[in-house]
Amino acid sequence: MKITEHPDIDPPQLRIAFDEHFPMWVRIDMMPDSDNFVLVGVIRTFGFPGDRSDYHDLISLIWAAFLRSHNIASVSLLDIPHPAIPGELYGRYVFFDKQPSTSFISLANPDYESIEKLLFASCIAGTVFSHFYKESGGNPEKEDCQGSEGEKWRQTITRHLRIKPARERYTLTNHRRLPTWVYCRLNMRGITAFKVSGNLLPDFEGLNNSNCIVEGINGYLIKTGWSMTIILRRR
Repeated sequence: MKITEHPDIDPPQLRIAFDEHFPMWVRIDMMPDSDNFVLVGVIRTFGFPGDRSDYHDLISLIWAAFLRSHNIASVSLLDIPHPAIPGELYGRYVFFDKQPSTSFISLANPDYESIEKLLFASCIAGTVFSHFYKESGGNPEKEDCQGSEGEKWRQTITRHLRIKPARERYTLTNHRRLPTWVYCRLNMRGITAFKVSGNLLPDFEGLNNSNCIVEGINGYLIKTGWSMTIILRRR
C-alpha cells in the first residue's frame, strides 16, 4: 500500500493506494474543526477503451461482495455521474456501513482494529479483481468493447425479470473482449447484470453455491454459475 497526502484539496485528504495505477483506493477526508474523519472507497479507471461504466460497476460489486461475505462491512455504493454522458458511471464511491460505521471515524476513539481489517480485506478484494481480469483474458493491447452480445443480453435480462421489452432511457449495454464479459445496466430500475465465460465469478465465502442470493444495504446480489446481478433498492 502507498499513502499520499493531498493538503490542497478541500477538505484535506489522504489516499491509500493498493498499487500505483490500480483503479480502486481508499480516501481519508480530514474534516476541518471536527473530531471526525471520513474513510471512503473510490473506484475510477483510466485508459481502458470505450465508456467504462462496466469496469466501475464490476469492481465495486466485487469489493462490496467480498466485504459483505466476510462480515467486514455492509457497503453502500454511490454513483459518480459522468459529466458529459447521461447514465454513464464516471466512477463510484464505496461507504463502509456497519454498526459502528467504519466510514465515519472518531479521532477521540478510533477503532484501529476495524480499520486494519477493512484495509486488509479491501486489498484482498483488489487482488480478487486482478485475478478475475487475468482469467477473463485481460490484454490491454488487444482489448475492445465492440462485441455484439450486449443487446441480446439486455433482452435476456428484461425477459427473465419480466420487464417490458421496450428499451429504457439510459440503459447501458456492453460486450467487452479481453477481458471478456457482457454487461447490462438498467439505470431507471437499479439493475446491473454481468455475464462471464465459464464459471469465473469469484467464490466468496457465502457466495460459493452455484445459485444464491446475498442481501446488502443497497439491495440484493444474485449469483448463478454464469451471471451476477445486483438489484438495488429504490431510496
